[in-house]
Amino acid sequence: MRVVHCLPPRGLRTDGPVAQTPIFIALSPIIIARLIMISPRLTPLTATRTFSASLTLAIGMGALASGANAASLPVANFSFELPATTFVDPRLDLWTKPAGQDQLSGVFANTAPGSANHITNLDGNQAAFLLAVPQAGFSQILDSQYETGFQYAMTVGMLAGGNITTANSLSLELFYVDGAGASVTVATTTVTFSPTDFPSVTQLQDRQVVSAPVNPGDALAGKNIGLRITANSGDGSGYWDLDNVRVTSTVVPEPGTWALLGLGLAGLIAAGHRKSTRP
Repeated sequence: MRVVHCLPPRGLRTDGPVAQTPIFIALSPIIIARLIMISPRLTPLTATRTFSASLTLAIGMGALASGANAASLPVANFSFELPATTFVDPRLDLWTKPAGQDQLSGVFANTAPGSANHITNLDGNQAAFLLAVPQAGFSQILDSQYETGFQYAMTVGMLAGGNITTANSLSLELFYVDGAGASVTVATTTVTFSPTDFPSVTQLQDRQVVSAPVNPGDALAGKNIGLRITANSGDGSGYWDLDNVRVTSTVVPEPGTWALLGLGLAGLIAAGHRKSTRP
């Protein structure tokens, strides 16, 4: 019996999710022979096509699975444990406030478990407060940079309290600083208070802003990632509590990955059709 070796698709990368491709290729004669033993109606050529299509489909799915895994990026003082306090402190270590806003945000210590206003899902023992006042907020520029082929997300746990009113809102923003020192928005989302969306003052709700994929030639590529949280409205009688700021980067699958999936599926369908039509 002549066995035809299965070759990888032309241009297939041999790093990343498809690094195991040479192993499959080396085993291809054994796998193809096994296919023929299981199904004697399969010719060596049909078995080879079936194996090749399955391999292509598996590689494509592996690449998508790899891209779906988000990597966490470090955020300094992400859970607002600094400076340490037993009550309230208007400082926010490692975050930057606009000039003149010393008293509009800061950190506070959670109350004791069992207290009526104890927040049950803080990360650590402290969180940040931000008064509902237009333009009140704080920001941080990370050491991590925007990279081509990735998209980025910032997730923040939050709740609203005090005399905050319906339609008060804040913004979550990803940005970078250009060569002239100006802040350039990459992505922003508005979080609007309503009793339905924020029913509790003891349970944080996650809200997120997600960027578009970074493409070659984009101005933000290679720039440091900036994070900003800003209140948009309010008279100061309401507040936002914030905690556990997380930033993730996710690989965006290349067009070739989808092509691999399409080739694999088409090959399997064709192989099945040939098998079903053989006398």
